[in-house]
Amino acid sequence: MKASLILYDNRFEEFFHKLHASQTLVMMVFCVWEGLRLIGLRLLEEELQKRALEPEQWPPCEHCGQKLRSKGLRARQILTLFGWVTWKRRIGRCANGCKGIQTTAPLDNRLGLAKGQRTSAEVKWLACTLVVFVPYETAALLLRQMTGLNLSADTLWNWTQMVGQAIGAQTDLELAELEKG
Repeated sequence: MKASLILYDNRFEEFFHKLHASQTLVMMVFCVWEGLRLIGLRLLEEELQKRALEPEQWPPCEHCGQKLRSKGLRARQILTLFGWVTWKRRIGRCANGCKGIQTTAPLDNRLGLAKGQRTSAEVKWLACTLVVFVPYETAALLLRQMTGLNLSADTLWNWTQMVGQAIGAQTDLELAELEKG
């Protein structure tokens, strides 16, 4: 691990202060758990920033076929099990300025991120798994205790509804295919 992960991040100062101030083993364990999340967050941010600075192979414009070109680096942020991960990545546009063409971020595509996505899939997966076993309020509390993420029971309910609708649609497709033979 690079020294920069800890030495140059103010968040770790607070972590070490809390750890040294912890009186009981339980409080020390909770503190170290939080510190491990901070390390994970920094590792993710550094790796994403490294990937964002690598040379980009721009795809052609969907309308005119002209190669897209870089418009510079733009910030991206997403909620993960480690917390909010922030990095900058390259954004591209059509060199001809085609109307209606939105910017594209090839790194987002490679990472499996949808445009405008604010929460990473593993957060939704864990939350939806929890609500299978416990009520929404309890699941939100457990998620907060395990990850430090403060999500409402309503958010978890909305996610499970979306997953349920997607599974229902997939089941309908499979049944239709089965009927066709």
